[in-house]
Amino acid sequence: MITIYFLRQFCTHGALFFGVITTIFASANLLIRLPFIHSATAIPQIVISMLPLMVLFSLPLASGMAVHAVIASHRLRDELLPALFLPSLAQAIKRSVLIFSSCCVLMYGVFVFYLAPASYQNGKALLVSVAKEHFLQLEPHKFHTPYSGITFFFKSKRFEVKNPVFCSLLLIFTTKHNERYFFTAERGSFVNNTLILYNGTLHTIAQNHFHSATFAETEIDVLKLISKEQQSLQRISPKFLSLNQLLALQAEDKGAYIELAKRFAQTLWQFLLPLILFFIAWGSAKTSFVATLMSSGGLYIFSYIAIIFGQSCGDSTILSLMVLYGIPLMITFAAWYFFYKN
Repeated sequence: MITIYFLRQFCTHGALFFGVITTIFASANLLIRLPFIHSATAIPQIVISMLPLMVLFSLPLASGMAVHAVIASHRLRDELLPALFLPSLAQAIKRSVLIFSSCCVLMYGVFVFYLAPASYQNGKALLVSVAKEHFLQLEPHKFHTPYSGITFFFKSKRFEVKNPVFCSLLLIFTTKHNERYFFTAERGSFVNNTLILYNGTLHTIAQNHFHSATFAETEIDVLKLISKEQQSLQRISPKFLSLNQLLALQAEDKGAYIELAKRFAQTLWQFLLPLILFFIAWGSAKTSFVATLMSSGGLYIFSYIAIIFGQSCGDSTILSLMVLYGIPLMITFAAWYFFYKN
């Protein structure tokens, strides 16, 4: 009964925190992408496509907060005092934490190994689709700035086999390093997600140097133009790969091996965070919601930094693995020692 009671409490608080935190993260992510969104109908699609990625951030934080909040609230009312004299009661509470943490890990594993990598690709593809639709709605004989650093002008527009063709166009692209690219073309058209320009010139201004070139045909990748990312077209980033793909590539691709190790480390942190916060809540004298927020948030930020640091040590595989797995285990041991000492 005690195990079921605490497990129900953890799940109730966890669901509440998870909903609130996921909403906050999704809203923040949407605000970042608002400059690329010009249609209200695209907002729900973008939010849904990026939700699996938001879960990677919200679930560890919410599960840790749930355990800390429940234990702290019971300690505040001195309802855990019998556990000091009844080992079976203490064991039942610990068992509920383990079950709750294990359930969170199962859910988290599905997202971190399968749904979140697909979310990256779906989100990028959706942004390209939205950008393309916005380009199609632009009016001729006007200068348009649909996105920061991009200026577009054309004299007329027609459709050939449902593909738009822009005539006498000018495209100006300014990078964050203040480099400017001026494309002029007799005509241009969208083919899938690529803008193809025909019979034009390219003028570049970079570091007080001016260059000019002519072309019969050139292609501009819309995704790279909008997102300004410098990823290689020949190689998919490991963060887009699922578990099966990473397992197949890890032997020959060091980047895939480190990415796989990183995701297992994320899963380990997800399992350990509720346990660590249980130890802290049980042994700490502070039982307020602010203490829950500070303890859970601080530990989550620390885990995030540790994972990023471990992944950045990819040049040394041994050092990377020591950071990725050694730090969470050391923190857990320290919290366990603090628990039994108090």
